[in-house]
Amino acid sequence: MKIGIVLHPYAEKKPGGLARAIFELTGALIAQGRGHEFFVFIRGRKPEPDFPGSNWRAVFFPDGPLWLDRGFARAPAMD
Repeated sequence: MKIGIVLHPYAEKKPGGLARAIFELTGALIAQGRGHEFFVFIRGRKPEPDFPGSNWRAVFFPDGPLWLDRGFARAPAMD
């Protein structure tokens, strides 16, 4: 199964709260999701996160207004 996750907010200097929860949950899902392919959507050009395994890849969405709409218009198809 192809699974997409929007990792936002991401790459804050001191992640906490929602950003930290989303990051940790994403890492846990990827680690437990063997047999699935994960697409991690990131706003703008930021360093690629360090998640375990090779069953995921980062997809960078353009920054700016309507970044999510413009990004999903060009994103890979998912289940």
